[in-house]
Amino acid sequence: MGGSITSAGYISSTAQIADDVIVAADIDDDTITLAKLKAAGTATHVLTSNGSGAGAAPEYKVIPAATGANCNFIETITLGSANSSMVSSAITAGTYIGFIVHYYVQATDVCAGLVKFNADSTSGHYLGNRISRINTTITAADRSLTGFDMTLTNNTQADDFFEGTLHITNLAHGYKHINLQNTLNSATVRETINYDGYWTESAEISTIQIDTNASTWKTGSTMSIWGLTNI
Repeated sequence: MGGSITSAGYISSTAQIADDVIVAADIDDDTITLAKLKAAGTATHVLTSNGSGAGAAPEYKVIPAATGANCNFIETITLGSANSSMVSSAITAGTYIGFIVHYYVQATDVCAGLVKFNADSTSGHYLGNRISRINTTITAADRSLTGFDMTLTNNTQADDFFEGTLHITNLAHGYKHINLQNTLNSATVRETINYDGYWTESAEISTIQIDTNASTWKTGSTMSIWGLTNI
């Protein structure tokens, strides 16, 4: 017969089994367990398809890094307890030409939100124009900011949430260009703010933070950061 008999039973060779002879209906449920599978991969591998064509057997390959062609995920910060500030870990700014930040923060009380870099609260280091997309209010260029304000008004309520996206570019050429699109949503206030401006410092951005001016962000508030490597 060409096979062999062991204490575990009869083992056939591949020569005894024609292609497609054993089909799924011939295999009992739960017959093939993880313990029966050959341990061919390692801790850094995943089983990967080698194409959709016939005969392309899968193989174990190294897990790809969490990167895109032009955008690398850096980190997500989630508050484990209420805090007046949410701050990123150290960022290697020289690696990137820009950053994309998405945040969702909820306030415990009436407040405004401020976006800052490198813990810088110096008046005049943030320049910008702020536009309300609800009533088309446009503020004059402000050269005395201590951070980029996420609201047009300060009449927020407890449990209001801020959600938005921050784009930071021009990292290597003087002033850092900032574009902030923020939504404030509550039972009494709904507004979308577009902020365009500059952070005037020549230092590399090492941290990004979102502060409240008179309250705290609730537990679970979160901020995610991606670094741009090309455009």
